[in-house]
Amino acid sequence: MKYLLSIVFLTGLLTVGFAQGSYNLYQVEDNSIKIDGVLNDMAWGDKEISTSFIQTFPTDSLPAQRSTEVKMAFDQRNLYVAVRCFTPSDDYQVNTLIRDFSFPRTDAFAVFLSPRNDGTNALSFAVSPYGSQREGIVANGGLFGVTTAWDSKWNSAVQRDSLGWTAEMAIPFKNIRYDPRDTLWSINFARNDLQINERSTWSKVPVNFNVASVINYGQLLWKDPAPKTKANVNLIPYASAGLKLDYSDPSETEITNLSKVGLDAKIGVSQSLNLDVTINPDFSNVRVDQQVINLDRFSVFFPELRPFFTENSDLFSDFGFRRIRPFFSRNIGLSSGSPVNILGGLRLSGNVSDKTRIGLMTMQTEGTADERNLESENYTVAAFQQQVWNRSSIGAILVNKQAFDGARAISGQRNTVAGLDFNLYSKNNYWRGKIFYHQSFEDGF
Repeated sequence: MKYLLSIVFLTGLLTVGFAQGSYNLYQVEDNSIKIDGVLNDMAWGDKEISTSFIQTFPTDSLPAQRSTEVKMAFDQRNLYVAVRCFTPSDDYQVNTLIRDFSFPRTDAFAVFLSPRNDGTNALSFAVSPYGSQREGIVANGGLFGVTTAWDSKWNSAVQRDSLGWTAEMAIPFKNIRYDPRDTLWSINFARNDLQINERSTWSKVPVNFNVASVINYGQLLWKDPAPKTKANVNLIPYASAGLKLDYSDPSETEITNLSKVGLDAKIGVSQSLNLDVTINPDFSNVRVDQQVINLDRFSVFFPELRPFFTENSDLFSDFGFRRIRPFFSRNIGLSSGSPVNILGGLRLSGNVSDKTRIGLMTMQTEGTADERNLESENYTVAAFQQQVWNRSSIGAILVNKQAFDGARAISGQRNTVAGLDFNLYSKNNYWRGKIFYHQSFEDGF
């Protein structure tokens, strides 16, 4: 039996609080906005314009050198954002056209949305002057920026002209977990202008904070009721075909069939609770890990990029510290460092109230009959998080790994970890701290 108790208090930051703006959001008729990057739709004509961007780099005490204008609207299907980024030069600094580009290294505009207005979690959507898209999730108050492993389908278009560049964004409500009764969201806009080495935001973010810092967002005021989303069910079946023959072995004459079929499903149980189902998953379309050279004795922690695991991933993976995690989803699909097939899994995660989040996941891997002789394994994780005070939270996690021989659990090959975490975030972000207690119950490992 092992246990770990750790207490850490971090960062008394220098800057405490700043004035935040607000934006009044109104509904427009369905299909009245065409996403083409040209801001000439009549629906935009009378909408409030957000300007007065403030530098967040290299300083946080001056207005932005170049103007940025933002408008917003919504209909029954989408949340719309229109932006004009003024610049006298068309020498845009864009080092790549790939999706999920690096925001600090590219001229870009981003919108940050926190439907729960909890000062902790948010979503981010960004575009570059050449139309590249970037989306991600913000957890832990934006302490570590945006995690781009989360993928979402949304629409955008960009135009460039003599005044600079314009963009229109349509973000489907079905991709946002929210309560339609909430009339106050948190929001911020950010612009990166590498031509003049400047980063600016609509709601002021101190220079010593990450631009995604949720506590510094302004207010999005819903002047018309937010739409109630219908039951959201996405089914993604797949089929792949392949044959394998080892020509290096003259005695090998049997062709191995590598054909597979499977299904991924994402089901909206409620406005903010989601059920993911996977059967015989295939992750061949996932981005390849960026290779690094590891010169120390510790394993490299690659980020989780498989879509099944990314939504609400912080609910499962943020217990403990970066190098002391009771659960690391990248281990699912590996046995003794060797890849194995995943037979299927279920994953329920999201908010059950404004301040309560839950997560439950179970995954089953396949054993092998080859020379590796690896057992089938089941991974089960249950997580709970309750927000307390303004932005702090108390969390609990239970992780269990059990080896199987067919349908029989193998005695002596089980490992269980239980843990409690307390995360401290002061209202003004002046103090951050963490205390946690994890205990491992080992059975033959």
